[in-house]
Amino acid sequence: MTRVVLILFGAAFASFFARPSLANTDDRDLAAGRRLFSKGDWAGAAKALLLVAPRLSDPQKRALAYRQLGLAQLELSQTIAAEESFALALAADPLTELNPAQDSPAAVARFRAVRARLDGTFTVTTDQPARIAIDGADRGVAPLTLKLPIGPHHVRATSPDARYAAERSNVVIFSGKKMAVQLELKPLVAFLDVTGPAGFAIAIDGVTVGQTPAMNIAVTPGKHVLTVSAAGFDPKVTPIEVQAGDRRVLDGSLRKPIVIAHGPPPRRPPRLTRPWGWLAAGVAVVAAGVGITLYAVTDPLADHDSSRRNTGIGFMVGGAVSGVASAVLFILHRDR
Repeated sequence: MTRVVLILFGAAFASFFARPSLANTDDRDLAAGRRLFSKGDWAGAAKALLLVAPRLSDPQKRALAYRQLGLAQLELSQTIAAEESFALALAADPLTELNPAQDSPAAVARFRAVRARLDGTFTVTTDQPARIAIDGADRGVAPLTLKLPIGPHHVRATSPDARYAAERSNVVIFSGKKMAVQLELKPLVAFLDVTGPAGFAIAIDGVTVGQTPAMNIAVTPGKHVLTVSAAGFDPKVTPIEVQAGDRRVLDGSLRKPIVIAHGPPPRRPPRLTRPWGWLAAGVAVVAAGVGITLYAVTDPLADHDSSRRNTGIGFMVGGAVSGVASAVLFILHRDR
């Protein structure tokens, strides 16, 4: 008896796990409906797909089933039912589309017309005052609530001074559903604080932007040249490189230039290399020497030495004249 019970229990246990899962059954039914559609059995495909579509838990598979159901209903001239099926497909997956290469242009146009009628409610809030642009079009000031067509959208928030912004891509709106997004704005620029005494001019890339001290000078990300200048001071030129959101504190103090007094050029020492001056000096020395010698060796009482004495006097006079000439020549040429 115990053995029979164990056999029955084992058989029941095996049959339980041998049964196909519900998901596998739904997938099989979906595949069967699509096969009927591909064979041109529009009525059979519509019946099969109408039964399996609501049971599919995967949004993309459910959208596929309703989309193909709508196509079958169009072939059966069930236009209203086809539009309802298309709407259910888009409600399951707003990104689903017909294939223009396979489906008829009339079916694609009707599917898109159904899409254009569907919308959802979208709300966007920000952490600071901002204007909201959706898909590139300005839609107002946050917080903002409005209706949007189903499908993906791009949302951007920008502060009034355009220094802060935030954006979100692929915000998908579902038919009849509400979607809310909170955006936290981030800096688009870098900020410079320039310290220093009051009144020094501040220029960024050659454009004057204020005077020291200055706070919150906004610059775009990248490389820039900061110049601080004032009359009577050496300018300070500082290359900088910043990223969005950076804040840099820069010293704007200046130094006065070192002034070097410039007087008249120094006088050059006399140039004593002029040949004529030296020649005259030599003649003066020789003449004076000869004259003194001749005068000294003569006897002042002897008449026969008078000519020698006169010659010595002549040499002395010539030496004196040559000495004066050499002095004049040196004076004339000393600064040349």
